[in-house]
Amino acid sequence: ALRTAALHSGFRAYLEDMLLDQLVCGVRDLKLQRRLLAKGDLTLKIAIEESQAAELSMLSAAEIQGKPVIPNSSAIHYEESSPEGNSDEDRGAGPPSASEYLPPACSLPQRGPPQGAVGVSV
Repeated sequence: ALRTAALHSGFRAYLEDMLLDQLVCGVRDLKLQRRLLAKGDLTLKIAIEESQAAELSMLSAAEIQGKPVIPNSSAIHYEESSPEGNSDEDRGAGPPSASEYLPPACSLPQRGPPQGAVGVSV
């Protein structure tokens, strides 16, 4: 979805860089994130391959050890619902704030269109 949206927004040349930044910043496995950040020649393809390999090795190791096969239990967010259903009190007052929809902050150097790029608005 992000790839499709970026293709139509004037960022074609920087699409892979932006997707790479989102992937690296969004990785919850700190060892994998450090490994990706340490690579000098990191591309989106390499990052995806490394991420898939890390996930498969974690799943295989858990299966061999007879542990539950949950990719990253800390990455899964569970909420308990009340048996009465969802009332206005359960949801809180008012609509959710815009900050709830923002991606996590990323500390990678920003890459984007060169200065003076025309027709690009964010």
